Amino acid sequence: MKRKLFAFSMTLALLLSMLSVAGVGAHSITIESSASLVPSRTDWFGLKPSAGYSMVQRNNAQQGEVVFGDSLKINSVPDARQISGTNGITLTRAANLDYFSVTADAQKIYFLTKVDRYVGITQSPSINVVITIDTNHTTNGGNLALPLGSGSYTQTVNVPADAAWETAINLQFKPGNNTSNGVVPDNKVLIFDSNNPSGKDCTSCVGQLASAAVAKGSFAELSIPWTALTNVKPALNTASFLRFTVSTTLNNLTLPADGFSSPVIDVLSNTGKSTFDEIKDGALDTSFDVHFDTNAPQGGDASYEPYAPLLITEFQANPIGKDTPGSASSGDSEWIEIYNPNNFSVQLSDYKLGNATTRGSSSQGMFKFKSLNLASKGVVVVTASKTDFAKAHPNFAGTLLQFGSDLTKYTTWASGDVSLDNIGNTQVEDQVVLLDAKDDIVDVVNYGNPVTPTVGNVPIRVPDVPESTSYERCPAGLDTNG
Repeated sequence: MKRKLFAFSMTLALLLSMLSVAGVGAHSITIESSASLVPSRTDWFGLKPSAGYSMVQRNNAQQGEVVFGDSLKINSVPDARQISGTNGITLTRAANLDYFSVTADAQKIYFLTKVDRYVGITQSPSINVVITIDTNHTTNGGNLALPLGSGSYTQTVNVPADAAWETAINLQFKPGNNTSNGVVPDNKVLIFDSNNPSGKDCTSCVGQLASAAVAKGSFAELSIPWTALTNVKPALNTASFLRFTVSTTLNNLTLPADGFSSPVIDVLSNTGKSTFDEIKDGALDTSFDVHFDTNAPQGGDASYEPYAPLLITEFQANPIGKDTPGSASSGDSEWIEIYNPNNFSVQLSDYKLGNATTRGSSSQGMFKFKSLNLASKGVVVVTASKTDFAKAHPNFAGTLLQFGSDLTKYTTWASGDVSLDNIGNTQVEDQVVLLDAKDDIVDVVNYGNPVTPTVGNVPIRVPDVPESTSYERCPAGLDTNG
C-alpha cells in the first residue's frame, strides 16, 4: 500500500507479526460429537474479555474469533436467574453464561458457549442455547420474541428492536449417561426463519455438550453449514455483518422462582445488570455484531473469518512541543490514522475512536464519526488539532478530521477527552480503541510498559515515547492483537 509519510515523524514499526497478509487463513473448528471421541475446545483460542465486552481476537496463525464476556456473578450472587430446590445452584451454574465465541470459514459458522460449571453430563435437566441472527439491522421483516419452545411459561422475552431476527437457532441437549465420556451430542438443532416459523431440525448441524469432567470443560459447541441458514451468509466483497443475541434455558424450560414467567436463565449482557433485572420488562438490552471477512480474490472465495473491518494503522502520542492543542509551543498534534483494508468502502458513521477501553471513563475519551464513506484502501487521520497538525505537515493532502468538530463525543462510552499518554519510564499502559455500531471492540492497540497487560492483547512495550515518534502497524493491512 502506498501511504503518506509524515514529515518530522520517526516511524517505529509495530512488528507484531512476520506473517504476510496472504498467509491469513480461515478458522475451522472440529466438533467431536461422539462419546467414542475425546471432547476438546483446543480449536478455540479466544480469551474471555472483561464482563460485558465483546472484541475481535487473533491467534498466532492470524485466525479470528469474536469473544463476548458475560458476568458470572454480581455482588457475589450469580448474575443468571436462580433455580430453587435441592439442585438449584447446580442447575443455575449449568446455564450461567461465562462467555460466547463466534468464528467461521467459507463453509460453516461455529459457536462456542462456555458456561460457569456443567457438573456432570448426567445432569437432568440439561440446557438449551438460543442464538438469534439479525441480517438487516432493522425491524422490517424481523422477529422480536425469542423462540424458546412450548412450555408452561406465560411471558415472552424480546430481542432489542435493532436486532430483530430473521433466523434463530435453538441448540437442545438431553442428559447423557455414565458411558458418554463426559460429552453428549446435540439432541436437536432447530432453525427458525420465515419459511419455518415453528423451527426445522437441522440434520447437517453438529453440536456437543461437554461437562466439567472434560479438560477445559463446561461448554457447548455448534457448527452450522452456511447453506442451512437462508440468506444469512454475507455476500462477497461487502461490508455486511451479522447481529446476535444469546440466551440459555434448561431443556425442560424450568421457570426460576422470581415471579417472571419465562424460562430464560441467562443472557449475554453488557449492562451490568442481573439477568432478571435486564429481562423483567420483557426485552433484552444487549446484542453484538460480528464482521466476517468477505474480501475475495478474483474468481476465489473469502475466508469469512471474523475480523476488524477497519484498522488503527498509525498514531502519534507525543508530538513536538506541548501536547495541549492550541498551545503556542505546540509543534504538532496527537493524531491517529484509520485504514480501510477492504475491497469495498466502509461507512464510518457507525464507528467510534478514542483511548478508553472500558465504559464510564471520565479521564479518557471516545468520539463518534459523522457520515463519511471511507474508500477501499483509503485512510483518514483524526487529530486533536488541525491547526497544530498543519505546522508539522503543511503538505498533507489527505482526509483530516478533528476530535470535537468532526467527531462528536460519545458519552455512552466515555466522557473525557482523547489525550494519549507519553508513558515515560513509568509502568503504565495506554491504548487506541476502535468501536463498531454495537460498541464491540473491533481494533485496539495497547502500548506502554504495564505491570499487567490488558487481557487478550499484547502491548507494544516502550519504556519511553520520544517526541515526534509515531507507531505504525506493519504490514498496515494485517490485523493483530496489539
